[in-house]
Amino acid sequence: MRETVRSLRAYFVFLGLVSIGQVALALSQARAIPVAIEAFDVLFGLAFLVAAARLPYLLQRHSWWLIGLVWVSIGFHMSVPSLAGLRPFSLVHLVLVVVLGLYVTRSVRRLAAEMTAPRRPAV
Repeated sequence: MRETVRSLRAYFVFLGLVSIGQVALALSQARAIPVAIEAFDVLFGLAFLVAAARLPYLLQRHSWWLIGLVWVSIGFHMSVPSLAGLRPFSLVHLVLVVVLGLYVTRSVRRLAAEMTAPRRPAV
């Protein structure tokens, strides 16, 4: 599927809301999750929402920031199961985060290249 800026923005909004929603769900169920993990999840959620709001600008000038955000998020989510205890849901969540992260990274690179490429004048 060929992503557009609008559809890629939807991915970033989705990732941001899921990160924040996981913390809200954990707090409502009174699960014992370390405060540091909750804080990082909220920060990642906010960073994804900011990225969604500023996506065209970031694609044109700072695509490295978007790619870095995705990769740091993947690294964080790979370390969480070892910190919070491995559960079957954690493994499924990890696989989804990695696959979606790779897909978003590829789309960011392609869109950034398209947006920064010099345009030929119409003849």
